[in-house]
Amino acid sequence: MTQYVTCDWWRVIEIFFSNADDLILEILYKSKVGTVLRSKCVCRHWCDLISQPEFAKNHFDSAPKTEKLLWRTGMIPHFRTIDFNKSLNDDSAYKILSPCFLGPQLVYYDMYIWGSCGSFILVGISRTFYVWNPSTDYKKQIPNSFTMRYTSNASNDTWFHVGFGYDRNTEDYLVVLLWWDDYIKFAEYYSVSENAWNRVYTDSPYVSRHAFWGTFFENAIHWLVFPFDADMEIVLCFDLAERNFRDILLPNNIDYTNSPSFKLRVLGGLLSLCNFCGTDNGQSMDQTLEIWSMKEYGDHTSWSKMITLNFCDTPSCSIVSPVCYTESGDIFGNNRAALLVKWNEDGQVQEQKSHELSFFQQLVVYRESLFSI
Repeated sequence: MTQYVTCDWWRVIEIFFSNADDLILEILYKSKVGTVLRSKCVCRHWCDLISQPEFAKNHFDSAPKTEKLLWRTGMIPHFRTIDFNKSLNDDSAYKILSPCFLGPQLVYYDMYIWGSCGSFILVGISRTFYVWNPSTDYKKQIPNSFTMRYTSNASNDTWFHVGFGYDRNTEDYLVVLLWWDDYIKFAEYYSVSENAWNRVYTDSPYVSRHAFWGTFFENAIHWLVFPFDADMEIVLCFDLAERNFRDILLPNNIDYTNSPSFKLRVLGGLLSLCNFCGTDNGQSMDQTLEIWSMKEYGDHTSWSKMITLNFCDTPSCSIVSPVCYTESGDIFGNNRAALLVKWNEDGQVQEQKSHELSFFQQLVVYRESLFSI
């Protein structure tokens, strides 16, 4: 009579794979973040492998680079992301995120995106800051600074500018606040590694009429400001290594006669200035976007005009605010008609799609990872 031996095949599989860690890790290192997170549920051993401190760094170095764009949705407080290298008409490119720190009573106007750095987003909920990894939903709450705790004006975002960056020399993330009333007077900066706020004063007073969020590039955070006694704008930089301020001049040959409006971006791996200007021709507004990039960082004589795009004042071709370049070289951004748009360097629309976002809203780029801080 034939006898059958019962076998727990799942146990056999687990034992087999538990002795093949190198193969498992090699596969997981090259997998996307979402796949890795789901793989933690396969068995306890896999979960332990993925939870090792060095796994996130090895995965970041080995996995395909996936960058996404993130912004706030409409009146309901959520975030939406898009893989901007995919087609705007590809539904799989989009994802809605509802992080755990968004309370049920939160209103749209209490939620801010203050900047991004690598894989992390700095989010403001009323007067509280969070460093958030959208890929894993990891968050770290930043304690309030002395000025935020004891100054009544701290509840009004027009009283401070915000920056977020990473000091590669000390491997430390910093949150920077520029405080001002009539002019910018001092900065407070929070070091994640030190878990402490410090203060530094500006060498001279500045005023600003542009976005309250700073642009992180080359170990510094940048804002567009006016020196208090001048009518020409400059770039004010806060050096994260030296913990001090310095100035960078704008291009000498910008035409200021057409009421230009500026935004700082990082485009094509260069600190870039987007110059928006318009001329009324009597029937419509001719709008122009110039993109200037600094070829040698810190040298204001190296500003070069890279692109000039002309737009008509209609929803389908309204002037675009660039955010980043795609892998194919298209300009990705949003316009005044609440459209996400891809343009080529000749100003021709490649794709566009309607979304709930404002032309003046902050859109940020981040890279998917498993990092926490």
